[in-house]
Amino acid sequence: MTGLSFDGGTSWTRLAVPFARCAGGSVANGGDYQRATDPWVTFSPNGIAHQIALSSSGGIFQPSAVNAVLVSRSGDGGVTWGNPVTLIRDSEQFFNDKESITADRTDPRFVYAVWGRLAAAGGLINFFTQIDAGPNNTATAFLAVIRSADKGLTWSLLIRIADSLAVGSRYPETGTPIRDAASLGSIAVGPAGELFAGGQDARFSSGARDGHRIFPFGRWDHLAREPGGRAFRSGDRAERRRTVSRRLSGTHQHRRRVRAVLRTDQQRQPVESNRCIR
Repeated sequence: MTGLSFDGGTSWTRLAVPFARCAGGSVANGGDYQRATDPWVTFSPNGIAHQIALSSSGGIFQPSAVNAVLVSRSGDGGVTWGNPVTLIRDSEQFFNDKESITADRTDPRFVYAVWGRLAAAGGLINFFTQIDAGPNNTATAFLAVIRSADKGLTWSLLIRIADSLAVGSRYPETGTPIRDAASLGSIAVGPAGELFAGGQDARFSSGARDGHRIFPFGRWDHLAREPGGRAFRSGDRAERRRTVSRRLSGTHQHRRRVRAVLRTDQQRQPVESNRCIR
């Protein structure tokens, strides 16, 4: 269901977008699925609304199951919606999840969609930050993973990657701390299934400001340094040609984008998983 309001949220109208059969989906309009979930809505600068959803029939990785990422658009502020367009459709060998959509705020011709694609073959990686409370309101944190080779039925013991030594972001003018995700690392999968973990880290500046640290799988003790600053957050993306790229987004009026590429030519070890979960 989609909620629509033209009075600042005082009243709402519910609409059905045909991402599943219960909402009017069919073979003819592209929405012939048992269920739909995880909807997102974004607006282009020309007022066009775009909505994305995950649609599926059957269980995850189960025989005869299908799942797809669908999008629909509205030219009247959400009153009516067009038939879904399929971005990707898979059978039981893959499962698409955690989709999102963002319209380019400077150019209405472009809308961007991303999602995760899990493979039935291989294992699963659960990457997380463990935070332990200490005395006198202190806390310690470290990045870790657990692994499953049987699709989540059993899991390995915790594999500790590294301590989280980030100091976090601050407003440049006042030094006031910004609530960010400094202690929460991220993980990326390379084109050959290799894993890279990373996170903000202040050890390169003796605790003065955050840079970024990259940990290729099998070399968790390897240091890869990237420039950083007090007002930045970041996210990982593994690319071809054995590189890891970082995108840093500034805060406040110091908003800007920086792209850095780190060489990761050290020897890698084979991994059990070619996809990861959060």
